[in-house]
Amino acid sequence: MQDSRDFTLLLVVVLLIILIVLITAEWIWLNGYLKKRRSVEKAERGRYIKYYVGRGGTGFVGIHKHSLTIFIDTKKVKKIPYEKLYIYRTRNRFDFKDSAEPLTMTDRTYGVILSHADTKSFKHFIKENNLRLIQN
Repeated sequence: MQDSRDFTLLLVVVLLIILIVLITAEWIWLNGYLKKRRSVEKAERGRYIKYYVGRGGTGFVGIHKHSLTIFIDTKKVKKIPYEKLYIYRTRNRFDFKDSAEPLTMTDRTYGVILSHADTKSFKHFIKENNLRLIQN
């Protein structure tokens, strides 16, 4: 009798732990999904020729006719004209600066990690507009 109570209690505790882990995982996924949706909505409301949304809603890059605007989580970070723009690329991450100095840790805040499809499209846009791309 005591063994069946212990087993039932153990089973209930294990099921509660699994439930908490599943709820936490769902919340984390849903949080990223909603961030991305907010980024897309903000990008569509803007007056951009094109926009490239970061993975997991980390922000987006809005393209104007003569400048590029970087957003981190729907907040405008910086607008840089093409003639002053330097783009540093590391895999799917693009960092943007208005000078040719090497990147420092504080400069990495002006970066966006793009999806694979957006990375290819953005690289094509860079070549098309003859922008300065520095690969790390």
